Amino acid sequence: MKTNKTQIIRTIIQSVFLILGFGIVALIIYTRKVSIHAFCPYAVICFGLNKLWFIRITEAVFAITIVAGFAIFIYTIFYGRKFCGYLCPLGSFQEGLFSYHSRKYRKKHKIMRFYELKLRMGKYLILLITSLMAISGIAYIYMNSCPLVILSRAPIFGILGFLILLFIAVNAFFIDRFFCRWLCPYGALLNIAQHLGRLFRIPRKMLHRNIERCIDCGICMEYCPMNIHLLEREVVEDVNCIHCHVCDAVCPKQGVLSDERCEDN
Repeated sequence: MKTNKTQIIRTIIQSVFLILGFGIVALIIYTRKVSIHAFCPYAVICFGLNKLWFIRITEAVFAITIVAGFAIFIYTIFYGRKFCGYLCPLGSFQEGLFSYHSRKYRKKHKIMRFYELKLRMGKYLILLITSLMAISGIAYIYMNSCPLVILSRAPIFGILGFLILLFIAVNAFFIDRFFCRWLCPYGALLNIAQHLGRLFRIPRKMLHRNIERCIDCGICMEYCPMNIHLLEREVVEDVNCIHCHVCDAVCPKQGVLSDERCEDN
């Protein structure tokens, strides 16, 4: 993998937010005075929009998080899912677990496109279920199985919580960004943001492949953490792209892949 400026910057940002994330979880475990939801942009779904009108001044952190979550949603319309590729601690943690594997392993255990497209629907289903739970006032059912909430409740989350965390960690070790690709409801919400942008024909940053320089070797697809078919088109319109530029880092040729503002077809 080539060492370039983009990957160095991304690694630094990921490391900072990963350490920050673990620090917040440790603080919550130690103090028990604040909920992990005060730092999670998906909390707007968990609690439901009707709850936002009752936020008190003393809950300023939570209010800031909701505003940040909304800002990320708007940002994604124009720039794609960069939050997932740079800032999300859970995504970075999964990426770190899978980075141990060789190219041979990645190529041999690549999920077939047919199954990938089917499994991606899981996160939309979870988004729908959690939204309905929030509207019905029973969002706590999902929150009790949310990996971030479980982690913040250690060591009292019980057997079920331990099994859920173990399930995510083990699968992330064998499948690149397992939770991000198939189960993360916030990822589904950010995908919807991009679909809205497409509906109103708003140009957004997308990965552009220089087909004149590309030799169609397929190495980029072997390393893509979101298992995107990068050789399908000149412009990668897949809303699951997290703009990590791993594809560019492993590409044997220079100047094949770059981010450009394009309008969806």
